[in-house]
Amino acid sequence: MSKSTESRTQKPGTQGGLTRRNVLRFAFGAGAAVALSNPLVAFAKPSASKETLNELSDKQEEYEAAMAQLNQISDEYQALSVEADQTKSKIEDILTQIDDTQTQIDDKEQELTAKQDELSERLAADYKGGDQGLLSVLLASTSFEELGSNLFYINKVNDRDQQLIEDVRTVKASLDEHKADLEVQRKEQEDLAAVQQDQLAQMQDKQQQVQDTVNNLDEEVQDLIAKRDKEIAEAIAAEAEQKRLAEEAAKKAAQSNTADNWPKVESSSGSSSGSSSGGSSSSGGSSSSGGSSSGGASQVTGGSAQSSGGLTAAQRNVVNACKSTGSPGAGLCAAWVSNVFVNAGYGFVGGNANDMYNAYCYSSNKSQLQVGMIVAVSTYNRYDWAGRTYGHIGIYIGDGMIMDNIGSVNTQSLDSWIAYYGDTVTPRWGWLGGHALA
Repeated sequence: MSKSTESRTQKPGTQGGLTRRNVLRFAFGAGAAVALSNPLVAFAKPSASKETLNELSDKQEEYEAAMAQLNQISDEYQALSVEADQTKSKIEDILTQIDDTQTQIDDKEQELTAKQDELSERLAADYKGGDQGLLSVLLASTSFEELGSNLFYINKVNDRDQQLIEDVRTVKASLDEHKADLEVQRKEQEDLAAVQQDQLAQMQDKQQQVQDTVNNLDEEVQDLIAKRDKEIAEAIAAEAEQKRLAEEAAKKAAQSNTADNWPKVESSSGSSSGSSSGGSSSSGGSSSSGGSSSGGASQVTGGSAQSSGGLTAAQRNVVNACKSTGSPGAGLCAAWVSNVFVNAGYGFVGGNANDMYNAYCYSSNKSQLQVGMIVAVSTYNRYDWAGRTYGHIGIYIGDGMIMDNIGSVNTQSLDSWIAYYGDTVTPRWGWLGGHALA
């Protein structure tokens, strides 16, 4: 049967000469072509080089070890400082005791001098009076018993005076000995204090050396983090480019397979139908279909974002600030955005990327995306816990390009940015602080 005859005598279940078998053959052929020509399934997660990651890991270990050493030295220094303070307190207490003891010694010396002077005066008076004093006492006695009693009391007075003098001398000697002991203790504590001060000085020197090491390692780690983030950004851009090329190749392969496998019919209507179906196949791209730009959670609707032409002065200020504002460091994407708007003269707006996303990002329609708007996600799974917790944010600068901070200021296509960061929530955009620049 000729093709023209077949087209005129269709069986039930056919359209324009297309049997179910032909339709299935076409569908399988087109699907297989797309699957085999699309290498997306082979893409690995964008990452820095193994050499950079290993070097960063080693430096981080060195940094952590140096920090542990610094903390240990700080603990030891603190403990030694407490001991030195206690030694100073002991010296202070000993000096107080020495002063008190010396005061007591001075008092006893005065008392001893007074007793000795009193005894000397009495002996001198007795000497000058000769035995008259003793004789008068004896002659004044009216009986033998009174005489013995007077002699007894005279001897007692002399003995008591002598004992008082000896007691004062004994106390003074004891005080002198106690003072000598205190002086020894003071010397020992002062020697200990000197040793402790030397130890503290040595520990301070060691602490400074380790601190310098920590500072140097911190700079090296930060440099390696920036290097890693730059390599990741380059890998992201390379992956996005590979995806774009793969999508183009898949699209061409699907169109080619459609032409090869679609059954030919003589009627003009059949040819038109095949062309229409082919157009339907090619409309699977995000820009024309208005569907997801990257699949998954990124339900960004189609349309064209604003170009870089016809900008307001406010928009140009933000774009210029984007290009002149440096990176504040890795993990500070929202801080960079805040700095850009401050440098552009529009005030400070704080918060993390997820805060800004929730507060100011309201649209996922590209046709509503204007230059100077922030573009953000509240979370994503591509990187680490920080991405899941704080999300990510950038600023749209026109012509389908976006700038953000990933440890260094990065510029890439909006589509690749959406494809990478829109794996969990839909990327959205809006005016930071609610202030429209256009």
